[in-house]
Amino acid sequence: MNFALSAAGETIYFKNPANTRVLDTVRFDAQENGISMGRYPDGADQFYRLSSQTPGGTNAPILEPVRASFRENRPLQWVRVHDLPDFVYFNHSIHVAKGVGCATCHGQVDRMPLMYQESSLQMRWCLECHRNPAKYIRPKEEVFNMAYERPADDPGIGERLLKEYKIAGAAQLTSCSTCHR
Repeated sequence: MNFALSAAGETIYFKNPANTRVLDTVRFDAQENGISMGRYPDGADQFYRLSSQTPGGTNAPILEPVRASFRENRPLQWVRVHDLPDFVYFNHSIHVAKGVGCATCHGQVDRMPLMYQESSLQMRWCLECHRNPAKYIRPKEEVFNMAYERPADDPGIGERLLKEYKIAGAAQLTSCSTCHR
C-alpha cells in the first residue's frame, strides 16, 4: 500500500463516500519506526501497540478494498446493511433520545467481524417494541453500550424510564403515521 504516517505525528480524517462529511478522526502522536498502533473495536479512544501490522493476519485479504481505494485515490464503495423501504420513516435520533440502545436493533456490532443485519426490521418486529417499549429502553447513558444488561435488582426500570423519558403510549407508537408518512 506504500502508506506511512509522518514520524512527527498527524491527524487522519475518515470521510463518507461522497467526501462531504467527516465520520471520524484519529490523531497519531510522534511515531516510532516499525511499530504499529491501533484501537480495539470497543468504542474506546485509547491506542495500543499491535503485535503485527494487520491484527489477525498480514495484509488480510478482507482489507484489499481499503488498500485499493487508497492506491487508486477513489472512495470506498459502501454496502448498506440496514436498508428500510422508502415508505418507512425512521429517525435514529428519537430512538437514541428515548433510550433505545444501538444493540437493540443492530446487535452487538462490536463483536461482528463484518457488519450484518441481525434483526429483520420488518413491521411486526418494530411493532413488538412499539407495543412494549418498557422491555427495550435503557438509561440514556447506556445507549451506546453494546454489552448493557438490565440490572437484575431493578425490575421496574423500564416502566420508570417510560415515565422519565415521556415515551408515548402504545396507541400513539403503533399509529400508522408514526412510521409511515
